[in-house]
Amino acid sequence: IGILSAGNHFAERMAVRKSWMQHRLIKSSKVVARFFVALHSRKSINVELKKEVEFFRDIIVVPYMDSYDLVVLKTVAICEYGAHHFAAKYIMKCDDDTFVRVDAVLSEAKKTPKDQSLYIGNIN
Repeated sequence: IGILSAGNHFAERMAVRKSWMQHRLIKSSKVVARFFVALHSRKSINVELKKEVEFFRDIIVVPYMDSYDLVVLKTVAICEYGAHHFAAKYIMKCDDDTFVRVDAVLSEAKKTPKDQSLYIGNIN
């Protein structure tokens, strides 16, 4: 599960860590959740982000200055990370203000035939 997050969203990431990232499948590493964060324009934010990266080890820093236009690059980074580091069967992208019902998402994914794709969410 790739979670899009802004560099200064420290509280949002902690809320995710304390809520749905406590799910047994994530705690057992059968499901992997990582935050994908780009660099912030303020150096002080990046200093704090680096500390958070080292402490929690659940953040992948995308080496670009953050902007909304980077959503596509962050999404590609999530897919590459899932495919190359874990050979993931399923890849999910969400935001740091999303509550993920891990069991429900996996249940739906497992219903999808292997030769088909599954998209859940909004397309703007």
